Amino acid sequence: KHKQIHICTLQTLINYYKDFRSTFYDLVIVDECHRSIYGVHKATIDHFVCPIIGLTATPKIPNSERVDLEIYNTYRYFDCLTKKPDYQFDMAKGIKEGFLAPYKIEEVTTYLTGLALDKTKGIEFDKVLDPESNEIVQLQQTKKAFIEDLEKELTSPERNKRVAEEVKSRTSFGEKVIIFVRNQRHAIVLRDLLNEKFPQYKNDRYEYAEAIINANADYNDLVLENFYNPDKPPFIAISVDILSTGIDIPCLRYIAFARQTKSAVLYTQMRGRGTRFDKKSGKNYFTILDFIGQTKLMNDED
Repeated sequence: KHKQIHICTLQTLINYYKDFRSTFYDLVIVDECHRSIYGVHKATIDHFVCPIIGLTATPKIPNSERVDLEIYNTYRYFDCLTKKPDYQFDMAKGIKEGFLAPYKIEEVTTYLTGLALDKTKGIEFDKVLDPESNEIVQLQQTKKAFIEDLEKELTSPERNKRVAEEVKSRTSFGEKVIIFVRNQRHAIVLRDLLNEKFPQYKNDRYEYAEAIINANADYNDLVLENFYNPDKPPFIAISVDILSTGIDIPCLRYIAFARQTKSAVLYTQMRGRGTRFDKKSGKNYFTILDFIGQTKLMNDED
């Protein structure tokens, strides 16, 4: 208690905050504050009677049609619902002032994806392939599939092959790529398809593409350690959410979306993985490969 500044996680402070009087701190700064204003976290912060500064990379979305509760509650807690934050430094300003790498968007919409994204059309089908028996099952009536169904209840092998083909054709050999996918099964499918596209690549330890998923928890740290290095394999990392935040890979050249999220928070975090400059590998911008209409959903532009 004789120190002037304390640096800790909220999880640690939860265990000790009652040992401090409510006026002990003159100022509390909370990083990643969009995660820190609920339940026991909020009670811990509210214990201290002093100015509180919240830092977050989550944007305030003016579009009332798409309300993100995490964003809404964060801005409400800091009394910013009807006004701008006290200080704002957005991605556009960060790019303009040279702190963040700019990006370009390449949309790749397959025929099936286009139908699935159209809420009036959808993908009509009257039969499916049973993955266990490998037999075609005729349905009693025609059904429709939309974008939220793909890689969840239904999958199209040809569509995934097209994604793998486009990733290979739009990237150069050895460039680092993160692909965000729907689930662990989807990650494994794309991993295998991508490795088929690079048959010339041989390595005793790592494949050209690796799945960074919960099922590979014991293996992930070793794979990521190499992925950070621009010269070491793997060169393509496929993930559901593990790589969306908390990692810093300056050499990353591509962020690919093969899954759709309606969360502006999650999208901002995913896109942010590519915003580092890297003098070592000569990276001064990155590319978003959009296979699922994600950038249009977020009204994002180059």
